[in-house]
Formats: sequence, C-alpha cells, structure tokens
Amino acid sequence: MNIPLLSIIIIMYLLVIGYLGFLGYRGTKSDRDFNIAGRQI
Repeated sequence: MNIPLLSIIIIMYLLVIGYLGFLGYRGTKSDRDFNIAGRQI
C-alpha cells in the first residue's frame, strides 16, 4: 500500500468513529443514560 491511500483510509476511519461518538453523545441526556445505556440493551 502506498502512503496517500493509507492516509485516506485512516482519515476516513477517524471520521466514522468521530461521527459514531457524536451520535452516542447526542443520545445521552444524563449520567444515568450513559451508565445504563438508557435501558435499551
């Protein structure tokens, strides 16, 4: 693999992980939601 392709893959991965973290952040409204996952599991 060449460096530019690997860099693009890493950046895309970080963006996806950041987006998923943001969605999780928006879904928690209190500490209780964070600790017990909103009782959805």
